[in-house]
Amino acid sequence: MYSADFRWRAITLHYAYSVPCEQVSRSFGVSGRTVRRWYKEFKSSGHVMPDSRDSSNVRDPEVLAFVSKYAKEHPCFYVEELQAALRIKFGADKTGLSASSILRLLKFELRLSRKVLERRAREAEFERCENLICL
Repeated sequence: MYSADFRWRAITLHYAYSVPCEQVSRSFGVSGRTVRRWYKEFKSSGHVMPDSRDSSNVRDPEVLAFVSKYAKEHPCFYVEELQAALRIKFGADKTGLSASSILRLLKFELRLSRKVLERRAREAEFERCENLICL
């Protein structure tokens, strides 16, 4: 990502000095499309840096709590099983979570990496085997 100062310099050349986008792009080592996109952003918002993405696509806290609880209660789960449980609990229209969305939710929102989930599964299997041996 290019800094705001770098973008301002390129836009100033194009806007204030009427240097063509292609020439600005060659001078700065970026593509002409990039310069045109920066110029379009400048014309629409008055800034050269795009607005940060808002977090409007954050999942429902109820869904997050359910997924977190499900992952703790079922350490050896498949993503398809979790999808089915979500459909049963919330209905298909409310969640709309694909397998990749569930994996992103686990990794980035609940901070449950593959390593953590595998460790939980090993521990659960170990406890299950201990219970079988003790009986």
